[in-house]
Amino acid sequence: NIIKDYKETEVEIVNSSLAYRSLIEFIVAEPFLGDKIPNKDDVDFLLAIMDEIMYFGALQDLVKYDINNPEVGLLPSGRIGVSKEFFTDVLSEYYKSNIDDEIVDYKSNFKKQFKEKEKTTDVKEKKITEYYLKLDKIFEETWGVTLPQLDDISNFLAEHCIFNEKSYCILTEESIFQLIKENSDYTDEIIKSYLDILSLESRGKMDVPPEGYIYPEIYPWRYNRTISYLRKPIIKLKNDKSQNIYIWSSRFLIKATDNIIYLFQDGSLKLPDHQTKLQNLLAERNHHKGKEFRKEVVEWLDEKTNLEVINFEVKIKKKGFLQADKDYGDIDILAFDHKNKIIYCIECKNTKQAKVIYDFQRDINNYLNKQLPK
Repeated sequence: NIIKDYKETEVEIVNSSLAYRSLIEFIVAEPFLGDKIPNKDDVDFLLAIMDEIMYFGALQDLVKYDINNPEVGLLPSGRIGVSKEFFTDVLSEYYKSNIDDEIVDYKSNFKKQFKEKEKTTDVKEKKITEYYLKLDKIFEETWGVTLPQLDDISNFLAEHCIFNEKSYCILTEESIFQLIKENSDYTDEIIKSYLDILSLESRGKMDVPPEGYIYPEIYPWRYNRTISYLRKPIIKLKNDKSQNIYIWSSRFLIKATDNIIYLFQDGSLKLPDHQTKLQNLLAERNHHKGKEFRKEVVEWLDEKTNLEVINFEVKIKKKGFLQADKDYGDIDILAFDHKNKIIYCIECKNTKQAKVIYDFQRDINNYLNKQLPK
């Protein structure tokens, strides 16, 4: 059973990968510089501890956000035991269901790859070009480097490892600047901005966030953190000569850079509040995604049902399609079942499945306190 095997191995791969990334992040946060090389048993032991840290972090969120209240008691051995029924009976089944949804998405996305590309007019092509120029300008103003430049430099550094038959590379700051400049026309300013965006540095203590950051940004059991190893895949340390050195893995650098680009395109790239222009770009992305999702739902209803579907968002206001005494917003999809005399007012929300406890409570809070009418 391929799907059953995939479910079992996927959980193991995700958990071990997260433990490895979090361990690297903790070591960089509070490095100890010695000459003793850890053996595999040491690494396995540290990974087991990291896995426990993430378990108890998730347990803390479980209780803090009133999602579950597990039993705690004293075991015969004298240790404190915590009931894992919620994790084994509820969350495990949820994760399996989540994987089923992912497989459905894989099938759907695979079919989309073979759709004929829509013909675009010169006017539409011009708008697309203008959008990407605006995108590059705002990223350059805010980050000092554009997304295509970020991707280009990451791919070059990854190829450098591969050409030198290494899975990872270590270079001094002077050497990495020289390497990139000799093989491109990028300026010192662009290279510096690239390294600033993607470099993970020591913060002195692994359990204390850097200045300007809040504690949840260093919790390894939380997703989409701005100072995680996945967001900053280049390790910046000092060698025994007090020189800045940069360490990166070829495959992970590409994976992490692709992840940043994906998060932006998905509209879920986490940014500081002061980066307002990028925040506005994300709002545009989410608005565009909402339009695309509504279009997909309309097409599905036309294909799968006998409903008469209004092909535009229906405004409810004084001079709207549905007139009212004030502006009540809009109906994403208005559909009519003439046979059973039923009118459907459909609200479209293109959501993603929550993967951690904190995301559960955020989504619950969003729907109960923000989305439902008062």
